Formats: sequence, C-alpha cells, structure tokens
Amino acid sequence: MTDKQILCPWCMQIKIISEKGICSKCYNHLDSLEQKNWHNYQTSNYAELMALAIKIDTAFQFAEKSSDSESVLKQFHQSRIRCVLEMFKQLNNTTFKPITSEELEQYKHLIKEYSEQIRTDEELNQFSIVLRQKLSTNNPQLQNIYTTFFSFWCGEEILDWSYFQYFEIITGNLKFLIPIEKLIEIMQKHFPVISSNPIKQLN
Repeated sequence: MTDKQILCPWCMQIKIISEKGICSKCYNHLDSLEQKNWHNYQTSNYAELMALAIKIDTAFQFAEKSSDSESVLKQFHQSRIRCVLEMFKQLNNTTFKPITSEELEQYKHLIKEYSEQIRTDEELNQFSIVLRQKLSTNNPQLQNIYTTFFSFWCGEEILDWSYFQYFEIITGNLKFLIPIEKLIEIMQKHFPVISSNPIKQLN
C-alpha cells in the first residue's frame, strides 16, 4: 500500500490517500450496500479505479436523461468505444488464442471504423460471431474478458442493465490482466473533462 495523495475524484475538494478511492464525505452519501461495496474495493486495492469508473458511468446516466443531449451522447459513445478498445490493445494477443493476430487486428479495426460510423453494427456483429465461436475456456475470468471483448461496442439492447454500469463492469473484469494504473490513465485520457470535474450526483 502506498501513501499517494490525490484529490477525491468525486468532490474534487478533499485530499485523500488514493487507496481510499473517495473521501469520507462522499462515502457518507452512499447507501449501506454501496458502502459495503466500497469496503470491498478498498480491501482489494482497486477503489481508485472504481471511483473513476463510477464517475464516468454517472456522467453518462445524466447525459441519457437530458432532453437536449443527442450530440453529447454521440460523442460519449464514440469515446467509450475508443477508450475500451485502447484498454484491450494492452492485452497480449495470446489471450485470445486460437484467434490469430491478424483476425484480432481486423476486428479492432472494424470497431474503430464502427465508432466513426464507417461500418454498421451488423458488419461488426457478423465478424465478431465468427471469432467468438473459436474461443472456449473454463476460466471464469477469461469468460468475462471474452464476453466483454465481443460486446463492449454494443448498445443498451445488448448490454441490458450493464449498459449503465459500463466502466464499472468492464474495468472490474480487465483489472486482472491490465495494471490498474494503466486503466485509470486510459480513462482519464478519453474523458478528461469528466475526470477533472466533480461527480454530477454530488453537485
């Protein structure tokens, strides 16, 4: 455990030890179940990661509820896809054997073009199904990684309830294979405004 000092990423006012994730003031806004979750995050040393992931998810929920947010939502969806795509680029291609490196690069390129509205979701889905059928594992962590890899670019109709806990779930799965510091760095890169401002629900 380190003693790195950061501003609480939710209120952006109070200095905390990074392992705490959020300050006690923000913690006290949570209900009992959420507080229990935070205790688990802290004891497992990924509270700082979850603080940022939940912050971005919350900003998205506010944008979803706004009647004049079409352009904001479009930009957010492009950013979330590019953000998670960069996360997956940190993984060694052997994670997805027997899929070849060439197939993986083609899939990632299709995702990039989909985020730019060059490709349709049907084109991307057809190719992803072919690749997904090649993978098989009894490892629960890898099963989650595979599921995420072939669905993170989808919308609410596919992701269902996880659509509104997008980064919380995805980073929770990826933290076993990608350093937490790197996941935080990538989210901050793609969501600089959200990262540097207080969480909306606490304003």
